[in-house]
Amino acid sequence: MKIMKKVLSVVVMFALIVSLMPANSIVKASQDEINEEQVLLDYGVSEKIIESLSELEKQEFAEELLMENPDFVDVQSSVLEIDNLAEIEEFMSQSDEDWIEVGADPEAVATTREDLNELYDMTDEELSKEKDISMTEARFLRKAVEKGKENRKKQNVPRKEMKNPVTASGSISSSKLTYTQSVSGSSTGAPSYKVNLSYNWNSEYVISIFSDKIIAEWGGSLTTKGFSTAAHYYTGGIGKKLGKWFAQKSMSRTESPNRNIQFTFPQSVKTPSIHMADAKTDNGKASFTLYQTKRAGKDTKFVSRFGHRIISVKSAGISFSSGGVSGGLSFGGAWDQTPQKVTTIKY
Repeated sequence: MKIMKKVLSVVVMFALIVSLMPANSIVKASQDEINEEQVLLDYGVSEKIIESLSELEKQEFAEELLMENPDFVDVQSSVLEIDNLAEIEEFMSQSDEDWIEVGADPEAVATTREDLNELYDMTDEELSKEKDISMTEARFLRKAVEKGKENRKKQNVPRKEMKNPVTASGSISSSKLTYTQSVSGSSTGAPSYKVNLSYNWNSEYVISIFSDKIIAEWGGSLTTKGFSTAAHYYTGGIGKKLGKWFAQKSMSRTESPNRNIQFTFPQSVKTPSIHMADAKTDNGKASFTLYQTKRAGKDTKFVSRFGHRIISVKSAGISFSSGGVSGGLSFGGAWDQTPQKVTTIKY
């Protein structure tokens, strides 16, 4: 068994690559007998990455590693951090029309502004109790709303020119997302690779008026099949892990055959209740198979990344590599994006 691993340690980014040759010494266990975390540890996955994965991701990756005679498995993860207070401040600094013009959902914009104004009108004590956050977090949240309103009065001063931005530590100040790319299958015979692209939020992000995307591209003109997508939506409170499951929605798919693909899903969906009780996506996954009937004996790359649409009037464009795969996936300035995940595969 050959294990290759690469760990990049940055505060908000890390990646792990594990490539495996056949492991005859490992016996496939029944589901009840699998200790998913131990399986991942045995194959070189760091504890930090394991802690960031959802229980479903741990289960699925462990099952992939325990496939009968696997000859290739590659798992990579990275973390994306969203600045909630900056999002609130920027949202309040622009009009509803500004956000609708750049693609936001009109109803989501209106109710979000109404909610933030209602929160601002509360005292720190009322807000702390209502949203189950600390007094410090309540003060920072109200301050972000206030600064946004002030900046709008000053003719919509761009964020980069704002003075004394609101900063804080704690659950209300930021939310983190773990994005994972998993590729597994055959690298010796006719190429066939199972691809899993998944995300998992550690806490609720505050503003959710757009849609997010997962984008991917590959070389070798490999064909796709067997698509399965799901974005899971939960209700919860500001600054907390989303709790009550509400719905599962399929992602929309746009594909350039044999080249690249986009998966799109809304950041939130409507519930019978109103406003910030709307359900936000907490986790989700897009799965499919890349394959070819004959092996050409060449290498190519599979590349993907996650994009979270942020509160910005900058470009929302997306670009792919031209003339082959060079790792050129990129979101425009209206997105926060994870680092690219790059897997070399044989075809």
